[in-house]
Amino acid sequence: MSIPPTEPVKHFVRAGAGAGKTWNLTRQVIARAQAFYEKEGCWPKTVVTTFTRKATQELKERLLTYCLKEKPEALEYVQSSSHLYITTMHGLFDTFLRRYGSVLGLPNQFMIIDPGEALKLRKRVLKKILTPPSELSVVLGRYDFRRILEVLQRQEDLSEEDSSSVPKAQDLEVYALELASLWAEEFRAFIEEASDHVDGEKWSAYFSYLNDIAALLESQNWDDLREGLGRSLGREKRPRKSKNNPGLPEFLDKKHKALMGHLKKIMDSEEFDSQLWGKSEGEFQLFKKLSQRYRSELVREKLREGKLELNDLENFSRALMSQSPQASESFYQDWDDWFIDEFQDTSPKQLKLLDSIVRDKPCYIVGDPQQSIYLFRGARSEVFFDKEREMTEAGSHIQFLSTNYRSDKPLMDFFNGLFTRLGPQFSPMEANDNSESSEVVAQLSVALDEESELALLSQQISDLLDKGVSPKDISVLTRTNGQLEKVLSYLRNLKFPVISH
Repeated sequence: MSIPPTEPVKHFVRAGAGAGKTWNLTRQVIARAQAFYEKEGCWPKTVVTTFTRKATQELKERLLTYCLKEKPEALEYVQSSSHLYITTMHGLFDTFLRRYGSVLGLPNQFMIIDPGEALKLRKRVLKKILTPPSELSVVLGRYDFRRILEVLQRQEDLSEEDSSSVPKAQDLEVYALELASLWAEEFRAFIEEASDHVDGEKWSAYFSYLNDIAALLESQNWDDLREGLGRSLGREKRPRKSKNNPGLPEFLDKKHKALMGHLKKIMDSEEFDSQLWGKSEGEFQLFKKLSQRYRSELVREKLREGKLELNDLENFSRALMSQSPQASESFYQDWDDWFIDEFQDTSPKQLKLLDSIVRDKPCYIVGDPQQSIYLFRGARSEVFFDKEREMTEAGSHIQFLSTNYRSDKPLMDFFNGLFTRLGPQFSPMEANDNSESSEVVAQLSVALDEESELALLSQQISDLLDKGVSPKDISVLTRTNGQLEKVLSYLRNLKFPVISH
C-alpha cells in the first residue's frame, strides 16, 4: 500500500520555533490519511513518533480538535488506535520488542525497571562472576567492587565482538600527555580571564607561576612533567583576600580550585604513575575478559527475568534486527505511513533502527536543530543535517518553515543577531508581518562579585515594580539550584514577593 504518487513520498521539514510545526504536522497527517483512503478504500496504518508522553498527548488532542472543527470525516481514523499510532521513540521500540522479542528469548510481558533496581541486578551479576575463585577474581586485588562495577557500566554499549586491543604503557603515556596539554590550555585561559579581575605585584607573580605550570604540562615526556611539577608545586601561594584585595570572583575561584585539583590528581593518582603502566597490561587483558563475561551475563539475566532498562529498548531492538531480519521485515510491513516529529533529538542509534523499519515507506520528518534538548541521551545535530542532505540528494520534498508567529520583529531581530553566531544549527527567522511592534530591551550588567550581582538584580527588580510591572511577570533564571537558593534568600530578606519553581 502507498499514498498516491501526486503526494511527495518523502518530506523533510525544518521548522523553527513558533513556525507552526504542530499545526502543519496535524494537517499533513489527516491529508495523507484521506488521500490513502480515496485510493485504497481504507485508512492507512500510521506511526507518529515524538519524544515525550506529554507531546504525544498534545498531538492527539490537536488532531482530535482539528477533525471535530474541520475534518469530521476523519474522526474514525483519529480515534482508531489500530490505524493511528502516536507514540514516543521508546514506545515504538517497546512495541517492536513485545511483538517479536520472543526470538531473543524475551517474554512479551517484560517490564521497564528503574535505575535502583537495575543497579541491584548489575551487582548480582558481577558478584556471581567474581565469587568462584578464578583468574577474573584477581582484579579485586587492586580495585574495589564499586570501582569495577562503575567501569563495567561505561563499557556496556560495546559489542560482544569488540576486538580492540588493550592499552600498553606507551599508549597510556600518549593519553596522559594529551590530557595534560588540555589542562595547560585551561590554565592559560584562566590566567587571561583572571587578569581582568585582579592586579598587583603579588598577582603578577602568581600568574607567572601558573604560566610555568602550564609550560610543564606541555612537556613531551611524562616523567619529566611529573618531576617538574614535584619541584614547582607550592612554590607560590595565591594572594590572600584583604580589604584592598577582594580576590577573584566566585566563578573564577571555583575554576582555580578545579585546575589545582588536576595537578593533585597527576601527583597522587595511580593511573598517572608511569611506574605502574608497564605492569598494567596483564590486568587490562583480564579486565577485558571480565567485561565481555559481564555483558553476556547481564543480557542473559535481563532476558530471563524480563527486566529491561529504558536504553535496552534500543539495544535489544538492535540485537533483534541483527538476529532476525524477518522481524524487521514484518514490522516494516505493519505500517503504511510514518511521521517523525522532533527529529533533532534523534540519536545515531535511533536513526539506524528507524532506517531499518521505515525504509522506502512514505515519511514526513520534521524538526529544528535549534531546539535539541536530548544531547545527554545521544542526540546529535549532525544526524539532522545528514538526513536533510540525504533526502535532498534523493529528490525528497524539502521545506523550511522560517516565520515565527509568536514573537514580534524587534525580538526576532535580537534572537537572529545573537544565536546565528553560535553555530550552523542556528538559522535566522522572520517575524510575522501581522505581529505588533514593541520595544525590546536587552541589558547586560557585569558585577565583580556575587554580592554586587545580587544587588544589581534586586535594583532591576525594584525598577520594574516601580514602573507597575506585576511580580508574577518577572522571572529570574540561574544556572544551578545552588545559585537559585542564594537569589531566593537574598530577595526574601529584602521582602520581595518571590517563589521558586
